[in-house]
Amino acid sequence: MTNIFKASIAIFAVSAGLIASSASASLVNWTITGPGTLSTTTPSINQTDLTYNLNPAGFNTNTWVVTGAAPQAGNYTFDWNDSGFYAYFDVQTFLTANGTSLVNAGPANCCATPSGGFDYSGSYTFHNVSAGNLMTFTMGGSNFDSNNVLSGTLALSQTNNVPEPSGLALLAIGLGGLAVSLRRANRK
Repeated sequence: MTNIFKASIAIFAVSAGLIASSASASLVNWTITGPGTLSTTTPSINQTDLTYNLNPAGFNTNTWVVTGAAPQAGNYTFDWNDSGFYAYFDVQTFLTANGTSLVNAGPANCCATPSGGFDYSGSYTFHNVSAGNLMTFTMGGSNFDSNNVLSGTLALSQTNNVPEPSGLALLAIGLGGLAVSLRRANRK
């Protein structure tokens, strides 16, 4: 094998390793707090499901807070799905991301959404987040039903990995320059 070919293989292996390690290192670890039974599952490497169940819920508004710290500075984009069951009578539900309203539904009675169950989805980007800063989703709601349950799941799928592509482009340019210099050195 020529030295150029060996160098190219080494460069590819190093850059692939750097990209893979930086991608997994930038995934957000989410936690949920609030009343009732709580659980967090990770069905895939970039998805977290945060589930709550409160029964009886009482007739006041209940709130759950989902937080995650940014592993490094950058923009973080998530596809979200907010689904649940808050019974049938006078049902209200809401979801915010860092104070921005994503869902504000109800009050509704049988059988208009969110009564009888709800399923909302969308995408949200937290912009210019500093490393260590918290990103927050707040969800909750209420009902005035004899079946006094509040149960739901917020599924978050991270659709981007920090560092941003511009950082990876700089890495590729640097590795390309190294390959060119190795090739010139072998010609002499």
